[in-house]
Amino acid sequence: MASKKQIEANRANARHSRGPRSAHGKRRASQNALRYGLTIPNTNPAYLKRVEKLAQRIAKVGASPHDLESARTLARAELDISSIARLKVALIDRVKATGRLLPPKFFRSMMEDVKWTQQMYLWSIGSRRTRPRDPVDINALPPLPVEEPGRSAEACRHVLPELLRLMRFENRASSRRGRAVRELIKAKTKSRDNQLTSKLPR
Repeated sequence: MASKKQIEANRANARHSRGPRSAHGKRRASQNALRYGLTIPNTNPAYLKRVEKLAQRIAKVGASPHDLESARTLARAELDISSIARLKVALIDRVKATGRLLPPKFFRSMMEDVKWTQQMYLWSIGSRRTRPRDPVDINALPPLPVEEPGRSAEACRHVLPELLRLMRFENRASSRRGRAVRELIKAKTKSRDNQLTSKLPR
């Protein structure tokens, strides 16, 4: 458990965070995890079965309940890291196949969208002389090269902001995995020391 000094240091660091500061930015950032379902507990029976199977392999037969729980944490973290790796590959493949990650965005705000729609309507009924200009994709990026490896490299560049967001969740899973490994090593060392002590002559 974190000490009072550590908690205060964490809060001080958080105040210097370079994350979003506006209400809109914070709201948008809060949806990053939900976007890929990375913070939603996975209750799928097939997933839970995989966790249990991997945990049993890690902890071995006859492990204590505490060791088994550490092994489950390690198994979940390992599966999460594998899942994020597959997601990264899928995002890059999607950009390689379609040439883009997100659908086109033509307006910076809802107001711009409404204004253009009104102008189109007025033009269509003859109340406006000129047809409004067709909107242009404001997030348009250069087309991907056809040949490899240029196409893959450009796809990675297109998807880089998403990969950086996923890295945060990957780092958290790696931290959970590291803590679980340390717990298991500590328990194993303690068990071995107890066995050696019990064998010493009295």
